[in-house]
Amino acid sequence: MKSTSLRYALPLLAGIWVMLQSTSVNAAFFIITNPDTAYQLSTTKIALTDPDGTHLTSINDSNLTISFSATRDVHTVPNGGWNTWSSPPFSESPTPRVLSAFNYDPNATTLTLTFNHPLSTFGAEAEPDPFSIHPITASFFNGAGLVGTISLNVDGNGGARLFAAHATGADMFTRVVFTSDADFALAQFRYVLVPEPSTWAMMTLGAIMLVGLMRFRRLTS
Repeated sequence: MKSTSLRYALPLLAGIWVMLQSTSVNAAFFIITNPDTAYQLSTTKIALTDPDGTHLTSINDSNLTISFSATRDVHTVPNGGWNTWSSPPFSESPTPRVLSAFNYDPNATTLTLTFNHPLSTFGAEAEPDPFSIHPITASFFNGAGLVGTISLNVDGNGGARLFAAHATGADMFTRVVFTSDADFALAQFRYVLVPEPSTWAMMTLGAIMLVGLMRFRRLTS
């Protein structure tokens, strides 16, 4: 029980950090601009472990499955089929493993990522295939409702950028849609799960008890 509580307490602390560090699009949507150490420590990354050239329609770990609306190919930068990325602070690493459009399809300009569990934070890095600047937009949805969007002009010649956001209050992310005018690759898939209702109740009770204890100590001191 203790480890479960800690696992869900960390995302709440992460949420506070995100609200302090990011730019707000609306009251419940906060953009995370760069993958700094705090962002990496407060999120879980799904590692890409399949060999280069593997075709995937989903990725997963023990807690989350991300399903893709179209097949993606695994590559390693720079010698596994994808030539460039960006370097910190704009990305985690200049040599990530990425998922590109199937067979570098130039018409693959839209990709939907669907989550089997709602998320409070999601992020991925993106770069277009052509060696030129192209617009990429990530639209974050809670069911059919749009929570917020991130739109950036990204350079395909070593200019990958992070598309990450945090939802607050009653909002959450159930899917993210990436769109561009060219095909693109994604990397560094990171997330924070929305806690189960029972976990929220347990943490709320703990906070109430802590406040009560502090008041009791003041009255008896």
